[in-house]
Amino acid sequence: MALQLEHELATGVKANYWKIVRIDIDFQNKYTGVTVGLYKDKAARDTDKQVLETFTFEWYGDDFPFDLEKLSKPNVNPVTIAYDKIKKMRPEEHEAEVPGMPGSEISFKGARKV
Repeated sequence: MALQLEHELATGVKANYWKIVRIDIDFQNKYTGVTVGLYKDKAARDTDKQVLETFTFEWYGDDFPFDLEKLSKPNVNPVTIAYDKIKKMRPEEHEAEVPGMPGSEISFKGARKV
């Protein structure tokens, strides 16, 4: 599972394969940090090439997407929930522009470049 969106780095390198590389979940404080890594393409990811860039989403409070009931369903896990949340974001949900992020097909509320 991954997101495929074209992105050009400042160096001119084009890449298009975004994969979740880390998820931190704090149920008590309703906080989640989801880091996506950008790879040149799926082949680069499949051969363990280095991540070109990473972005982290931070969701908390009412934006916290996890609950134990949802996670107890078959074929549902933190990764599938995080991908679904990213895919459903709309441009009007942006808190701020994130330089260099992919276009309007998917917006990245709360994402910060790391």
